[in-house]
Amino acid sequence: MNKNKRNKIIYIVIMSLVVVSIIVFGIIAMYASGYTIESWCAKFWPWIVLVASALIIMGGGFYFFIKMGD
Repeated sequence: MNKNKRNKIIYIVIMSLVVVSIIVFGIIAMYASGYTIESWCAKFWPWIVLVASALIIMGGGFYFFIKMGD
């Protein structure tokens, strides 16, 4: 039980680091290429929708993973 809980915490930390690093890298890349948020959203909104839906799906799997461990 204790090992399972530790694995869950490690999984949570890794997933949050991945999400945060993707967001930070995206923002840095956006400013480096000279886009403002408005023009970037206008140009890349399909990708934003795709990433948002992927995050929602990941969150659902994540919730299931936690419930399964309990």
